[in-house]
Amino acid sequence: IEQLNDSNEERARNFRLDLERFLRLKSPLEPFPNENSNRVKHDDTIDICDPLFNDLRKLLTKQGKNTARWIRDELLKSEDIFVGGRNHFIRLLDSWQHDPCLKSVHSTNFNGRPIKNDKSH
Repeated sequence: IEQLNDSNEERARNFRLDLERFLRLKSPLEPFPNENSNRVKHDDTIDICDPLFNDLRKLLTKQGKNTARWIRDELLKSEDIFVGGRNHFIRLLDSWQHDPCLKSVHSTNFNGRPIKNDKSH
């Protein structure tokens, strides 16, 4: 999904071109709109960076690392798989092994609030 909302204009354009070629489109794809990018808080929304979810994030990060490794080392080697913006996609996969809530003290979570840098896990 990050490739669809890439802030790097050139990389986003190249991704759309790859997608156009793959889909054999006759007209160009316009930039993808952001309909809901977590700016609206719903009643059932959680703050994944809350310390209450440290164990869950640890599990998800471990699974993300394993999944990214399988995608990179197995799936992407298939001749049947096409990935637009391959290098960027692989960098995104590599990010799956990192807890997004531990980036830095100055980072913000998905709700725009500062992240508490809890390194207890």
